[in-house]
Amino acid sequence: IALPSSVTVLPTPLAAFPVAKTLSPPLRDIVRFMDLHSDNFTAEELLKLLGVATEGSGTTAAGARAVVAALKAGAISTAGVRIYDGSGLSEYDRLTVGVLVGILQAAASDSALESELVHALPVSGVSGTLRDRHHPSC
Repeated sequence: IALPSSVTVLPTPLAAFPVAKTLSPPLRDIVRFMDLHSDNFTAEELLKLLGVATEGSGTTAAGARAVVAALKAGAISTAGVRIYDGSGLSEYDRLTVGVLVGILQAAASDSALESELVHALPVSGVSGTLRDRHHPSC
């Protein structure tokens, strides 16, 4: 943002008080919304926030490194894995079925995480963007 030379930027005084506060919804609600609505923008933002949390850098590359590190920490093989973006829409993204199964198995081993994951994933013919696809009656 370009400021005119007449504007002076000063540090916030110690005695200052907040005039407004906004709290984020819980992460589980954000992930549930993202998954059910196939919200690629939210997926990209979450990947960048992972980068901030792990490396202090809100970049896609930093977030991708955090994902790969988390897979390795969970003893999930990263052979054949390439995280190019947060949405998974890039033609350069690569995940194996083994990685997906490993993630689901890891989630299933934690009852709280499993419960949240079950509520976040869309069900074909029932919920989210899959509601109108692959109906069980077909």
